[in-house]
Amino acid sequence: MNATAAPASPPPAAPAGGGDAPLRRRRLREALPELLYELRVEQGTPARHAVAVGLGTFIGCLPLYGLHLPLCLGAAHLARVNKLLCYLAAYINNPLTGPWITLAELELGHFLLHGEGIPLTLEAARGAKLWELGLDLAAGSVVFAAAAGLLLGLATFAWLHATRLPSRVGALIESAARPYVRSGMHHWEFVRGKLRWDPVFLALLREGFVPPGGTLLDVGCGRGILLSLLAAAERQHADGEWPEGWPAPPIGLALVGIEPRGRTAGIAARALGGRAVIEVGDALEIPLVPYRTATLFDVLHYLPPADQERLLRRVVAGLEPGGTLIVREADARASLRFAITRLAERLRSILRGRPRQTLAYRGAAEWAALLVGLGLEVDSRPMSGGVPFENVLLVGRRPG
Repeated sequence: MNATAAPASPPPAAPAGGGDAPLRRRRLREALPELLYELRVEQGTPARHAVAVGLGTFIGCLPLYGLHLPLCLGAAHLARVNKLLCYLAAYINNPLTGPWITLAELELGHFLLHGEGIPLTLEAARGAKLWELGLDLAAGSVVFAAAAGLLLGLATFAWLHATRLPSRVGALIESAARPYVRSGMHHWEFVRGKLRWDPVFLALLREGFVPPGGTLLDVGCGRGILLSLLAAAERQHADGEWPEGWPAPPIGLALVGIEPRGRTAGIAARALGGRAVIEVGDALEIPLVPYRTATLFDVLHYLPPADQERLLRRVVAGLEPGGTLIVREADARASLRFAITRLAERLRSILRGRPRQTLAYRGAAEWAALLVGLGLEVDSRPMSGGVPFENVLLVGRRPG
């Protein structure tokens, strides 16, 4: 965290007169994620996705190798379901599973036609006739594929139906994640999954923790997920499509994010456009302008204890009177959830190329006492709903 503070912005457009080839390549790079996005979200209801999975599984289990792609595209088009999902489901038959599926289909077909299984002996293999094996495989594959397609289709429908969000909540998540497509589908998938499964983001809006107006500073903003969600919430509320029963979202926020990793900050800036200012730098060093609200999500445990306290002092000092500090951190208590949290964070550090990074955790009571000692009135509550991690949310308000 020693980067020099600087605003992150999308890469500049190619200069005019530089030739058609670079321009075509740039347009292709921009068009490809959009095409993948359209394929990914096509026909997005649980029932249609279940049909797509069932069709793809059925086709994939048929021994028609080399024809699975055109069959999936044609069947999905006729059934008006997601073509990409249909083809992905066909990959149930792959080099690892294919031999076992074929063997099961041969055995099933022989049993259906002859009332007994194929003897698994060398003599039986030598005496087998090719056309008889073909009949066995044809009969067995149709029955096996139909059963597998029906089973996986029903399982898909049950899962998607059970986890389906209210339509306006789902629309809010899609609106916040959509701008990340231009940086690549894997960024869109990550942001969409984070908003869908990490409880803290929707809880902020559902519980009304973020006050309206003023500046909101997100320290360690990463890809800018929270900032994008707040911007999407303001748009959706203005369109009259806000989820019923939720308090009005914070309106009129000036959004600012600080992120030490330049590449990640660039993704945030590209997604948010001019709606937020993303600064590249170390929050322990760069100047902090006054703000009404500050957020730190999963940031402090990456710092040594002394730097945790120094960062919190800096952030609290920048709060306006009556301002709010919102912290989400791991709760270091003796529990299986916390053991999973530590393991997940260690794996994340390894994936980031920092296998020996020191992680410093505190218990919920210790986090709260630290904020109280800085003059805040603190409300603490668990924030682990729906995920196997031990997290706590602390909302501290500066008297004003």
